[in-house]
Amino acid sequence: MPQACYTLTTAERKKFCQWLKDVKFPDGYALNLTRCVNLDNGKVSGMKSHDYHVFLQRLLPIAANGFLNKDLYHVLFGLSHFFKELCAKALDKSVLNRLHKDIVLILCKLELIYPPSFFVIMVHLAIHLSHEVELGGPVHYRWMYPFERFLRTLKDFVKNKAQPEGSIAEAYIAKECLTFCSLYLRGVETKFNQEERNYDGDQVHDVGGFFVFTPSARPLGASKCTMLSQMEFDKIQWYILNNSAEIDDYLSLHKEELTRENPLNVEKRHEAEFASWFKDRVTSLHRNGSLGPKDDLYVLGLGPDRRVSKYSGIIVKGIRFHTLERNQRRSTQNNGVMVEGEHNSKDVNFYGILQEIIELDYLYGKRVYMFKCDWWDVSDNRNGIRDDGKLVSVNIGRKWYADQPFILASQTEQVFYIDDIKNGSNWKIVQRVQPRNLYNVPEIEEGEDGGENFENEPYQQSETGEVDEFEIADDIDMEPLNRTDTLPEELDASSIFTNNNPQFEDTYEDEISDEDTFDDYSDDDTNNMNDESEEEDDA
Repeated sequence: MPQACYTLTTAERKKFCQWLKDVKFPDGYALNLTRCVNLDNGKVSGMKSHDYHVFLQRLLPIAANGFLNKDLYHVLFGLSHFFKELCAKALDKSVLNRLHKDIVLILCKLELIYPPSFFVIMVHLAIHLSHEVELGGPVHYRWMYPFERFLRTLKDFVKNKAQPEGSIAEAYIAKECLTFCSLYLRGVETKFNQEERNYDGDQVHDVGGFFVFTPSARPLGASKCTMLSQMEFDKIQWYILNNSAEIDDYLSLHKEELTRENPLNVEKRHEAEFASWFKDRVTSLHRNGSLGPKDDLYVLGLGPDRRVSKYSGIIVKGIRFHTLERNQRRSTQNNGVMVEGEHNSKDVNFYGILQEIIELDYLYGKRVYMFKCDWWDVSDNRNGIRDDGKLVSVNIGRKWYADQPFILASQTEQVFYIDDIKNGSNWKIVQRVQPRNLYNVPEIEEGEDGGENFENEPYQQSETGEVDEFEIADDIDMEPLNRTDTLPEELDASSIFTNNNPQFEDTYEDEISDEDTFDDYSDDDTNNMNDESEEEDDA
């Protein structure tokens, strides 16, 4: 009997378990799956319902791409992407209609691959989920994870295993009383005033202040004071000035002056000379009384101090980042970064690893936080980055833009990397995430009559990219549904029955012996009847 295309050999199961054991998620994203993996027998156990949720949305497509054939990978990716979009933070009605059509095609394709025993009622219920979201609203307000966490809390209340209900009731009443009393406590950290885990400080923003001075950030760990080299200081200062939209007029004015002087190497001269030119300009305005000493334009023009503080961790806009050195000592992964930029006049997503966190001090307590990163080469679509429209894989063995490692902390998005089984050890699958408590709900547009337009009202914020939609093909050219790289096994029907049901082994043998005895009795009765009929004929 040949093995089905969705099965794994013993060696592949152990390889899969080793890959799953090495997976690291961002802080607070999921359980540490290392505890659930057994490398000796190649099995995974002990996962909670939320862990299966994360596995379905994040890990299943990567595993299918590495171990299964192309047709099965596409189908499983479609199933994973369906639940990923369904559980996103923003969905309009057009997306829900598309999801309803996609899940029908996905289940039809699954019926071509998996046996009928796979399609229980829970698989069929996936067809109704998109309609349920349209009627009930966001999934996050209706799923079971908060209740499961609360049940875990109630189980921890049990101290007397002989009376579990009484222990829960007594501890719950005591907790409610303490929670009520905490409303009247002052100067004490309670449930109602404690800081969140990823509290970023809630820095007070000045009205009309510059963007580089406004982002909220809270450094983690002890600071390490150091002096920047002149080259690093010049690169950091140029990056801050070049990314300050409030001084775009000064940037354009300086470039025009350089062009009039000499049209050669304008960009290079502009980068090297703008900081000193801009400092002279704001100093002149300050002497004339046009700028106050605390104006952000004047503070930015004077520049930061070369003495900086470096940290191993920071929380920016509710997102926790760790440097590579700190991340290596932890079971989580918080050092993956992504920033949107341009290369050769084309929009490019730059992926990298956070190496250093730098705090720059300006006058009057103004601070700017910078990240120093290593960027992966995404310019080569074959040897640097591979994007099949579903998964993005980058080669961490090829670096890019080594002379421009600095970015603003406020510009950074967090990603995490998972080993790419298919392409090799130097390749990593990029996974983009969003913080749990941040929502980027778009503004509601006004209708023609001046009222609000609710035609495509967002339900939840989307955290997924665009992928290929499922289409019905007239000519289906699928790979064989059995594995051709392994030898088929010859199996006996009786051995299959007894292996799956060992308690029926003796019964099965007794039934066989009884059937043989019955056949013997039947043969004797038949012979006796034939003898009697012959005697009657002779008579």
